Amino acid sequence: MFKQKLLSPALWTGFKREIFTWLFISVASGLMQPITDTNPETPFGIVKLLQVLFMLPVGILTAIFYTLAQNIYNPDRSVSKSLIFMFTIWVVCGFFVNALIHTSGFKI
Repeated sequence: MFKQKLLSPALWTGFKREIFTWLFISVASGLMQPITDTNPETPFGIVKLLQVLFMLPVGILTAIFYTLAQNIYNPDRSVSKSLIFMFTIWVVCGFFVNALIHTSGFKI
């Protein structure tokens, strides 16, 4: 029964808009990250590319959870709730993905 509710088209209203928005935000934030603590022999372009690629899962997860949160808990689209959802979901998804990357031992 939960699976049917999760696949309901009403829960995914606005997902196309959100996926493009959050992917754009994640690419932009990946490009704006400072380069610190890297191997000096690694080219600048490679480091930036890896930073952007590591931000893409954050954007995808944020789009999914933000769409679900908006459609379940904020159907009237209150601005204050939307901002709280945006910030909280972005930070939690970013923390989760970055924690996975760092615990894997990957180093640029």
